[in-house]
Amino acid sequence: MALMFKILTSYIFLSFIFPLEHSFASSEKIWGSVVKDFDLKRYMGKWYVIAHKPTFMEKGAYASTETYILRDDGRLDIDYRHHQDSLSGRERKIPQIGEVAGSPKDGHLKVKFPYVPVKFDYLITEVAPDYSHVVVTVPNGEYLWVMARTPVIDSKVYEGIIAGIKKLDIDLSNLRKVPQVE
Repeated sequence: MALMFKILTSYIFLSFIFPLEHSFASSEKIWGSVVKDFDLKRYMGKWYVIAHKPTFMEKGAYASTETYILRDDGRLDIDYRHHQDSLSGRERKIPQIGEVAGSPKDGHLKVKFPYVPVKFDYLITEVAPDYSHVVVTVPNGEYLWVMARTPVIDSKVYEGIIAGIKKLDIDLSNLRKVPQVE
């Protein structure tokens, strides 16, 4: 009975995070745009979430950050944090575990939450040559993160990032800039 409860709970949880409906055309473009010369070690460290298409856990997020730490076993500890509903709101932490999927040179990570048995595809579709910003999405484009090494990025750089995302046919109607402490 406990196993059935865990399975049912996981299914309900996952259906909120990653809805089943998606555009196959968009998905093909997204998979085709995954970074092919990815440097995992340069990706490690702290990222500020500049904008996102939030999951239900990220709604009302302020000062969001993700910190990636490479473990000795090659997996990643991912420390996601944000303040809820204001810059001074309650801090929420959502730990995750990641790993490289496929070729280590591809920007394709598999990520899971410690309490959920399923791994999700996180696709890195853009990374600046100096690793100062990155775009991460899921295969259907339903969720997306624009992240940078600093809490604020130049508006022209941001506009260029958004133009690149639009070429993937990702709907940006619910893209939200995340307020950050400067």
